[in-house]
Amino acid sequence: MSDTVILRGRTVVPGLAEGEALVSSETVSGWGGIDPARGVVIERRQPLYGQSFAGKILVFPGAKGSSGWAGFFQATRLAGTAPSA
Repeated sequence: MSDTVILRGRTVVPGLAEGEALVSSETVSGWGGIDPARGVVIERRQPLYGQSFAGKILVFPGAKGSSGWAGFFQATRLAGTAPSA
């Protein structure tokens, strides 16, 4: 039996990633839902609340909110807390 799971979804940035996946069946808010400085989900009603996404493959069905996601994920890159995918 293999522990390998292949997930396919809509690509935001093309490429390949391999590693631990942090998976939620719920949407995530970029504005106020994540702490870019720590790389942690801080949205209290999100099943991933309190978990670090830094260096992990972040998988969720969609984003809540507006275009704030781009700025927040850029902030995670600058802080060294970005997800790997």
